[in-house]
Amino acid sequence: MNISRPSDGKLNSLAQAQALLSLTEDLPALWNAESTTAEMRKQVLRTVIEEVICDVDEDRALVLLDIHWVGGVHSRLSVKKNRTGEHRHCTDASTADVIRRLSTQLPDKAIAPLLNRLKIKTGKGNAWTRDRVRTFRNDHRIPVYQGRQDGSLTLESAAQRLGVCAQSVRGLINDKVIAASQIITGAPWLIPIPELERKEVLEAVERIKRRTNRTSPHCENQLEIFQ
Repeated sequence: MNISRPSDGKLNSLAQAQALLSLTEDLPALWNAESTTAEMRKQVLRTVIEEVICDVDEDRALVLLDIHWVGGVHSRLSVKKNRTGEHRHCTDASTADVIRRLSTQLPDKAIAPLLNRLKIKTGKGNAWTRDRVRTFRNDHRIPVYQGRQDGSLTLESAAQRLGVCAQSVRGLINDKVIAASQIITGAPWLIPIPELERKEVLEAVERIKRRTNRTSPHCENQLEIFQ
């Protein structure tokens, strides 16, 4: 149904009044009709809504809206309230969680390329830089990296400690000889220091050394062991 809108904004015929009345039984049709302008939608809202009362729940970061409709019916809506540092271009919560976890293991300059490799964008769709990671941390009150505090080693550090190549340690991780974890795919492997002292790990390392040149180990020779 198409309703023409008179220039003075008023209904000028009984037919139009009846047509509008019939559409009150199908408000979505009236709202979404191609002939319905933004001004007409505002008039509809002013006609059906008596008042809107707004309150803020700071603890849950919600804006609460009590809508009083003409006729006495009340409805409540809740809308997420932006916290400090958030805006319409805000990065989603999952990315914030990733950066929070990575900041316990990596400095900003190492986090930025990792996020880019994972194809994670900023809230504005930009690539990450060290400065953007730092700004994001500050806005979300994420502490800066203070050095690894959890008693774990990276794959490279573990390899140096064991006296083998990093590829060999990676092979032992793949074979589940060494237990290691990553905060997220693509992040550095983290190996608990006690893991390197287990008998099974030490025996596996000795086998690697026996099968390669003890005095001048070559990584390519060690890698062949796992192929």
